[in-house]
Amino acid sequence: MANFTIHATDKIPYKLTTGLGYSIWNIAVMKAPYETGNLKSQIMLQNNGSKVKRIVYNDYNAYYLNYLEEGRGRNKRHIGFIENDTVNAILSETYLFLLTGRTTFSGVPTINFRNERARNYERNSLREIGFNLQRRISANDRATLSRIEARKHGLDGNKGFYTRNVERVNVVNRNSSENKIYYSYGKLRAK
Repeated sequence: MANFTIHATDKIPYKLTTGLGYSIWNIAVMKAPYETGNLKSQIMLQNNGSKVKRIVYNDYNAYYLNYLEEGRGRNKRHIGFIENDTVNAILSETYLFLLTGRTTFSGVPTINFRNERARNYERNSLREIGFNLQRRISANDRATLSRIEARKHGLDGNKGFYTRNVERVNVVNRNSSENKIYYSYGKLRAK
């Protein structure tokens, strides 16, 4: 599970509005790789308070998230899509908000779902359950296959997650006020 948190001090010129939370949620969804829409649908706005904003990526239902982010496997074109692209876009949005009090996006993100061919690890799981490999899979099918794959590796959606990298702190300054944006990347683990 990847986790992105914005925590504001009392010195900010504008309170962190719910609109900013929705805007950064939209950015996180927009920056995620898209095939069936499953990964985009697993990005949630977990906390949208006046001092803390938290975006969470559910890698139990999108097990391949770590493969995309870290560039494991054959597909290398999405390496760092969270750590680089998404974090930088959210930092820009937050800075713009601190300067102007306005956000770029509003409302809940819209996700278009579509059917696609199964990936290699998905084909193995499909073969095991007797699924027709020629049929295209939906975002729901992909989430189900992700849960099967996670369980194969001893992960359970009800267990905790650990932080993979040490917390990264970015400081955004406006008129000498300091606002920290925390970014940590972790995954579910078996206890």
